Amino acid sequence: MMPTKKKQHFVPKLYMRNFSDGKIFNIYIHSNNMMKYGVGFKNQCQENYYYGIDLEWENTLGQIEKAYSDIIYKTIMNKKYFPNDSEVEVIKKFIVFQRQRGTFMEHESKNVRWALKASIAKLVAINKLKMFPTEEAIEQLKVMNYDIDSLQVVKTNLENAMNFPSHISDLSMSIIRYVGETKLISSDNPVVFYNAYNQPDIGLDHAGLIIMLPITPDTLIVFYDGKMYKEIPKLSCVRNENEVMKLNSIQFIVSKDILFFRDKETEKNVRKIILKYRKKRDHFQNRKTSFEFGTDKDKVVLNQNRYIDDTFNFSFITVTPRASRFSLVVKDWIFREESGEYIERMENRLSMMQSGLFDGVDRKHKREMKHFMRFVYDYWNNIL
Repeated sequence: MMPTKKKQHFVPKLYMRNFSDGKIFNIYIHSNNMMKYGVGFKNQCQENYYYGIDLEWENTLGQIEKAYSDIIYKTIMNKKYFPNDSEVEVIKKFIVFQRQRGTFMEHESKNVRWALKASIAKLVAINKLKMFPTEEAIEQLKVMNYDIDSLQVVKTNLENAMNFPSHISDLSMSIIRYVGETKLISSDNPVVFYNAYNQPDIGLDHAGLIIMLPITPDTLIVFYDGKMYKEIPKLSCVRNENEVMKLNSIQFIVSKDILFFRDKETEKNVRKIILKYRKKRDHFQNRKTSFEFGTDKDKVVLNQNRYIDDTFNFSFITVTPRASRFSLVVKDWIFREESGEYIERMENRLSMMQSGLFDGVDRKHKREMKHFMRFVYDYWNNIL
């Protein structure tokens, strides 16, 4: 007898089913650059006891999935239906857990842990052993230690997700249905974080955050910062084949191991995306996100979110003109909620500019910084 719930999915079966004919779909596999057709979706995006043999997280995630599925079923069956406030919060909860639960985030979390371990190893080697380790030696150490705590990494990611829904409770929601021959695809990392105001700023609390999730080959859910962007209709029907291709391109870039799609006819578009965006995906997946600063005695490791640094313009996102006027010298990430810590940060930046501590800063930048500060206050007060 097969053990209960041995196959544990990091992308839920109920989600993948919507990109299938009920039993099978088609996949593209990154590792061997191959398409496979008529693949059973139930055997994809799963590992044996991925969340542990105790089933604690497997059961918890099952409850989240069930609540989400009931709501999504209503939106699919009734195109005029928009979730009520409590249902919107259920969808947000599903989305943040989906982002945290998969192998992509597992890999990212391991990289963060490894960057700290590598920094400590260098300090010990230099100060205790009087050795200066080579990059090759550090890489060998990484290979030996990288997979030791996979289960603990996954569980920690899920524990962190418990507090995440409250961080996006202020985001507005929209459901967009696309009419046309070009269909949405999805992947093993389906939740996309993007920022049209300032691309690197995809933190949960940051201004300009956009979260996108395709839920069927025709339907996209969007959560967005309503103070930074023009209001989107709660329900809309759009004919925009080019936009669907953009959304599919992003899925290709952020996917870890596979893409999946319902109709075999979609393969032609997927192959176009692969040819156009392969180098951009390689850059996204391999870009360094941990940075080490300091001396041989003391070091600080800073980690950056892996973000999409290509510009994608969407019909449903309009950045306020004021947000587009600032130079790279002045433009900065912003907390969505007013923060004394951030006010102090702005004041310190202005003071440093005025005192000449920033190279390449002139009077124009100093005036611009004052305008940026006013922009931030107006953003916080929702009067952009």
